[in-house]
Amino acid sequence: EVRLPLLQRQPAGEEVRAEGRPPLLPQVLRQVLRQHVCAVPQAHRRRLQGSGGCGGRAGGAGGGCGWGPGPSAWALGRGAGGLCGLVGGLAYHARLLLGSQEVHYKNRYWHDTCFRCSKCLQPLASETFVAKDNKILCNKCTTREDNPKCKGCLKPIVAGDQNVEYKGTVWHKDCFTCSNCKQVIGTGSFFPKGEDFYCVTCHEAKFAKHCVKCNKAITSGGITYQDQPWHAECFVCVTCSKKLAGQRFTAVEDQYYCVDCYKNFVAKKCAGCKNPITGFGKGSSVVAYEGQSWHDYCFHCKKCSVNLANKRFVFHQEQVYCPDCAKKL
Repeated sequence: EVRLPLLQRQPAGEEVRAEGRPPLLPQVLRQVLRQHVCAVPQAHRRRLQGSGGCGGRAGGAGGGCGWGPGPSAWALGRGAGGLCGLVGGLAYHARLLLGSQEVHYKNRYWHDTCFRCSKCLQPLASETFVAKDNKILCNKCTTREDNPKCKGCLKPIVAGDQNVEYKGTVWHKDCFTCSNCKQVIGTGSFFPKGEDFYCVTCHEAKFAKHCVKCNKAITSGGITYQDQPWHAECFVCVTCSKKLAGQRFTAVEDQYYCVDCYKNFVAKKCAGCKNPITGFGKGSSVVAYEGQSWHDYCFHCKKCSVNLANKRFVFHQEQVYCPDCAKKL
C-alpha cells in the first residue's frame, strides 16, 4: 500500500517582471536621427512594420538591419551610448523607437518594444517572463520547452500546479485516479499492479483474500491455516477467545481450542493417571481400547508394571495385564 506526497511544480527559471524607466536616448542624437531617412525599401518597411521584426537586407551602405527573430538580435543588451542593440544604427529603426520606454533586467537594457520572448517574439515589457540560460522566455514558451507532461491528461504541469510523482512519472493531483472506479486517488493510499493503480476499496474487491470467518477482505496481518485465510483477530479459541496465531492449539471438528481450554473441556482423561490426554509434549501417543484411553507411558501391566504400548496384553476386569501375569490370575 502506497501513499504519495503532494508536490507543487516550481518555475523552470526565475519568473520576473522587467523594470521600466523613461527613454535615455540623448536629445542631440534624437534630433540627428530624425533628419535621416531609412535606406530600407518601401516594401521592406511595410513588412517590418507588419511583423515587428526585420530579417532581410537593406539596399545601400551598411547591409541588413539585423532586426529579426534570431538570438543575435533579441538577446543584445545595452551598448555604448545607451543605445538598444536592436536599433542597428539605422534611422528607420530609430524613428520607430523614439519616445519608447526603456526596460532593464540584471544590468541589461531594452526598449520596451524590443523586449520580447526569444522564441515566439511576444512583447514582454509589461508581462511576467522567465529568464533561463541567458534567454528571455514568456511563460507559455517556458511551459512548452521544459515542463513535464501529466500521465493522465497529457497536458504540461506548469509552475504552481499541484502534482504527485511515482517512480519517475508525474500526474496532476486530480488526474491520478483509480484504474477501476476512476475516482481521484491524489495523495490517498493506493495499490500498484503493473501499469494500473487501485484505490483501497477496489483493490480489496478485486485482489484481497477474504477471511473464512467474517468474509471481510484481509488487507494486512492475515494468517493461513490449511490453505484458508484468516484475520489474526478472527483465528481465536472457540471457548476463551484467546488469539491462536503463533500459539499451540488443537482443532476438533472444525473448532479451535487453546491448550488450556482443550485440556479442561475437550481432552479425554487418561485411565491410568487421570490427567488430560492433550497430544502435546510427553505422551503424545495415545492407546485406546474399549472406550478408554491412556497415555502411552501409562499403559502398563497392573501387576509387574511392564509397559505394554505396542505389545500384546490382556484386559481383565477393567485392568491391563501382560500375558505372563494374566496366566497367574
